[in-house]
Amino acid sequence: MIDKTTQPNRIFPEPHPITEDTELNEPTLGLQAQDLASFLGDTGQPSELKDAVDNVPEVRVMKLASFRLSNGNTVEFVGLPEIGEIGYTEIGKSGKSKPTFSLDRNFTTLEQFLILSPESTSIPRMLLEFDSPDNKDVLIAARTRDVVDAIPETIEVKVDRLVLPSQPAFGGNQESFDWDCSKGASEFEQSFCNGSGAIVEFCDPGRWETLIRNSWNGKWHKCKYSFALAAVCQDYADVTHYWWNGTSWRPRYEATIPAGYWMWSRYKGIGKYRRRVKYNTVWQKGYLRAYTAFHN
Repeated sequence: MIDKTTQPNRIFPEPHPITEDTELNEPTLGLQAQDLASFLGDTGQPSELKDAVDNVPEVRVMKLASFRLSNGNTVEFVGLPEIGEIGYTEIGKSGKSKPTFSLDRNFTTLEQFLILSPESTSIPRMLLEFDSPDNKDVLIAARTRDVVDAIPETIEVKVDRLVLPSQPAFGGNQESFDWDCSKGASEFEQSFCNGSGAIVEFCDPGRWETLIRNSWNGKWHKCKYSFALAAVCQDYADVTHYWWNGTSWRPRYEATIPAGYWMWSRYKGIGKYRRRVKYNTVWQKGYLRAYTAFHN
């Protein structure tokens, strides 16, 4: 259990009471059309940072690689070449599978890709350009592979054959990671809320229909990372990462989570920005619980 009294950057808002019957659906990842104005509104931040929708060049989101794991999880890597960012997204069924990787901000997407993919698999170029690690062993392993722009086909992965490095538990005890929609806020907090050195973090274990979190804790922080984890019950939910370009909040990528699934996503760039994550249930018939963190 997290000691809330010793977490000055963590905010614990009141939950929204919602009850419906749970309906399970298959997980999907993908880009969605952005109605930016509908996402933007008063978030209690300084008036000079109110969102504006200006004529700003769009940032392309390019799918670099996707994986289907034998435990049912799906993984996707994306690149945003205009702003030099890489995104990693993983979806799994609540109570049936756990995240493949922990919330370790020093664990790069290139390392994740090398672990998940067979040695004969080429490497998407943007993973090398925008998220190359300092670890010499990783760089040596990467040099043995061909480099391509993207991998169009989905790669099948047997989880029991993965060689995972020693890594901290994801939230609570990773070996007993069994949170599902039948469990409550305290169990979610124990399983998912672990800042791992975040500059700003929010644990929102209550029931939420819509939630916005910024890299703000009394002042704005420009960060290289935005991290979001959500578990969804009784509805679909969209999770969108944003960056502040100086005049407006611009969406990076949106993923949709079905009821009964969790998803974690991380965006890391070569530049520092004010960052935002928005969570939104699609039909407002269910709820989500969330953990959000911003890192350098």
